[in-house]
Amino acid sequence: MSCTLDDLRSAAGGSDLGVNLIPFPDLRRDATSMSEEVKRRKSEAEIDTNTLKNQKDSKLHDIKQLKEKIERKKKEIEDFKKEHPDGSAAPLEAEISPYEKEIEEHNAKIKEINEKMTKGLEALDKLSEARAKLREYFANAKSQLSDLKSNPERALGSNPSDEDKKKLEEYVRVIVGEIEDEEKGHKQAEDELKTAKENLKQALAKTE
Repeated sequence: MSCTLDDLRSAAGGSDLGVNLIPFPDLRRDATSMSEEVKRRKSEAEIDTNTLKNQKDSKLHDIKQLKEKIERKKKEIEDFKKEHPDGSAAPLEAEISPYEKEIEEHNAKIKEINEKMTKGLEALDKLSEARAKLREYFANAKSQLSDLKSNPERALGSNPSDEDKKKLEEYVRVIVGEIEDEEKGHKQAEDELKTAKENLKQALAKTE
């Protein structure tokens, strides 16, 4: 991909960073498209994991309490039958049904929460993929800038002046430095995304 000294000057001196640091027009166009996708994926991936996790934990806790009530009631029924072999335990057994119904309701709610978590995880995966692709564009730009530094005639034409070569080297140095600064932010964002995905996976897998 080609670029001119003006492209390098604009990229090195612009106040807008991000994809505008890429001096190669075609590569910058593709990177801009991917940057827009990252923004869109970020919006889709806005999920309140803590709230969903707390809701699920609350439901799981309620289910545990209800199961303990059922076990106690079963023990009560067992003791009653031992003490009253000819008696009817039906009234006691009937008390179990409401607990079971509550458990079903809580499980239905947990299913809804899990579905939201699954969608959130899919959104985070897509955001992660988009970020990785965007990072590749910057890596590609750095590689081409390094190549341009070794072969300045690709931007300056044959027999470039020493002054133009000096300008080119300075622009390349500035651009690469800015890209590397941006990469630190991207790395932090990807690390945070990785942590968010792990937390969501753990919350989704929790069953008790």
